[in-house]
Amino acid sequence: MNRFLIISFFFLTEIFVFGQSLDERASLLDIAPGIYLTFKDFPNNEPVSVEAIETHLDYRSRDFFWNLYKEGKIVYTLSDEKYEIDSRRIWGYFDGQSLYLNKLIFPYGWSEGREKLDYPFARVFKLGTISLIYYIRNYMPELYTTLPSMYSVATPQSRPMKFLLDMRDGKRYKATLKNFEHLIKDDEELWIEYKASKDDKDIKLYLFLERYNKRNPFRHGY
Repeated sequence: MNRFLIISFFFLTEIFVFGQSLDERASLLDIAPGIYLTFKDFPNNEPVSVEAIETHLDYRSRDFFWNLYKEGKIVYTLSDEKYEIDSRRIWGYFDGQSLYLNKLIFPYGWSEGREKLDYPFARVFKLGTISLIYYIRNYMPELYTTLPSMYSVATPQSRPMKFLLDMRDGKRYKATLKNFEHLIKDDEELWIEYKASKDDKDIKLYLFLERYNKRNPFRHGY
């Protein structure tokens, strides 16, 4: 992949994400840490706490959730009942600082089919009623040759991935201007301003996303 595109991707991301509003940072304090099995558990603020998980792993470790994922299954206890779930099926987790989503929740076809080489969770960079997910996906492409060859070698590839998550219903969308316009139609005043805006298309979505979330705040546990 073009190196300039990856650098530009991270540059724009850091500019946008670093400027978190006080309201957004305050809302993070309301989120209970732990594993969210489904989307519905998140707005209800009802995760499986790390204390409820049966594991030999140290939950204070920085890599706790990654190591737990690699276990293949998660065993936990709720109301004196023991449950077990495939780690690949969880919706996401909150580590006390950031929300991470299972990349497998995104529709098939949005990423290459070969085995992924990177971390299975994507960080939510902008958390709000409409949330923004960014990550660089590393993968091994399919290798097509006319004849089998021991010298045929696939080169790892990288691709920036960008999605929108509607926290009102859990639906995911590619982060395009058209999809974003559809999501903000309920705020007619901002929607009209968005359509009339002549801002550069590379930053237009980010600027109006910030404004939409401020005007239409998302709250947990209500």
